[in-house]
Amino acid sequence: MEYISCGDEMNRIQEIMDKHGWKQKDLARMTRLDQGDISRYINEKVDISLRNAQKISKATGYPTDYIWPIK
Repeated sequence: MEYISCGDEMNRIQEIMDKHGWKQKDLARMTRLDQGDISRYINEKVDISLRNAQKISKATGYPTDYIWPIK
């Protein structure tokens, strides 16, 4: 499984949530990801897998490469 090292990319998840007024629990419900994982991506800068970035992309309508940019 591919992972990307966290950094500014995880702030993009928070930006998306803020823009739409979503809470972590809302994004968790939309993506079927664990709310704890979303919290870790944002707050603890835990690495995110491409698969989970794709789930967030699909649920939010933002391109995968915005959430999981190719470096």
